[in-house]
Formats: sequence, C-alpha cells, structure tokens
Amino acid sequence: MATLISAAPVSAEEPAIPPLSERAQALEAWKSSGPAVKAAAQEALTGSDTKVREFLEDGRKVAEELDLREAALTLVTEAGPGVSEAAAAALNGTPEQLTAFMKDGWKRPLEDDQRVAAARATEAGGPGMREAGDAALNGTIDDVRAFLNDGQYKRRDDDARVRVSQIEMAGGPATKRAASAALNAGIGEVRDFLAYGQYITRAQDQEHASVSDLASQVTDAATAAAKAKTSAEAQAKKAKNSAELAK
Repeated sequence: MATLISAAPVSAEEPAIPPLSERAQALEAWKSSGPAVKAAAQEALTGSDTKVREFLEDGRKVAEELDLREAALTLVTEAGPGVSEAAAAALNGTPEQLTAFMKDGWKRPLEDDQRVAAARATEAGGPGMREAGDAALNGTIDDVRAFLNDGQYKRRDDDARVRVSQIEMAGGPATKRAASAALNAGIGEVRDFLAYGQYITRAQDQEHASVSDLASQVTDAATAAAKAKTSAEAQAKKAKNSAELAK
C-alpha cells in the first residue's frame, strides 16, 4: 500500500527591497526634513552625483544641526520660561546635547511651565476656577493639560455667570434688567456685561436715584414751606385777635 506523504510547501523568499539610490535618499531628505536640510538637498539634487554623495556624507549632518539650532532658538524666544532656559542651555552645549534636548529633553521643562501656567490661572480665577485648578495641580500632567486646554475656560465662564448673578441681586433696576438679559443670552453677552455693561447700568441707576432724591427734596421743601405758611397765618390771626381784645 502506497503511503502518501504531503510535503510542506516551500515558502518562497520575499524579494529583497533594493536599497535606495543616493539620489533617492537625497530626495527623501528633501521631502521630510527641515528648511536647512531641504535647501541643501535641493542644491545637491540639481548638481552632479558627487554633489549628492557629499550631501549624504557630510552636508546633511551639518544642515540637520542648523535646523535643530533654529528650532531651539524658536523655543528660546517663544516658549515658556522653563523650556526657554533649557533650550538656551542646549544651544550653548555640544551638538549631542542639543540633539538630546530636541529629542525629548524639552518634555520635563514643558511640564514645569504648564504647571506654572495652571497655578497662575488658578490664583487669578474665581471659586470654580480655583477648585478645578487645584484638582488639576494635584493630579497628573495630563490633568494639568486638560485644565489648560479646556477646563479653565469652562470654569471661567461659570464664574462669570455667578458674578453676574451676584451683581443682579445687589443692583438697581437698570442693572437688574441688563444682568438678567446677559444671563439669558450667551457667554459673550455675560463677558460684555462684566467688562463695561455693569458700569453703564450702575451709572444709570445712580442718575435715577439722584433725580429721585432731588424730587424728594423738592417735595419736602414744598411741604415745609406750606407748614410754615400755615403757622405764620395762624400766628397773624392770633395776634389780630389779641389786638382787638385789648381795645
């Protein structure tokens, strides 16, 4: 009896991917790198094969360092104080130190800057802002970032509405009407009311109060004058009666 043996299929080797040519490598550098590398790659690609080879062997490394330095300079001028200080130190160090900073050395200083920014926002905010800020600062760096990116703005808006409600309760008629209208509208109207609307309506309420006070003073003066006139007439009548009795 013949035995049937099924042989395992022989796996065909995947064809090796041929290495990129020197010009293809330079083209990839042009596509994916920073301004200095892009400019150097473009110059090499428009030249001879020797120019391309020189770019790959030396020119790319020099251009990459220039791009790193430019990026670090941007952080010095535009980032927070912690990142700015760390970037300046990296720029004054070796190329290896600069490379390490631009790879992930900026992460810890950035976290410190974000915590400082969250603390400042917390200190300057209202009750809701302080509560949310304290919770974030006692949490992880992700909590701090969530507070800075979204949470602080929502709590700031909530605090603004609370402040308008307090002004409405304590204000005069014009202030109450304007505050109520702002609360029934959007957050933009709430901010406008706090920025300048409350001062306008307070002035209107004070003006109304001054006019009311003046009217009250005029009424009181008229009443006092009438009383004085009545008293004077009574005294004159009494004096006349006394004179007639004396005759």
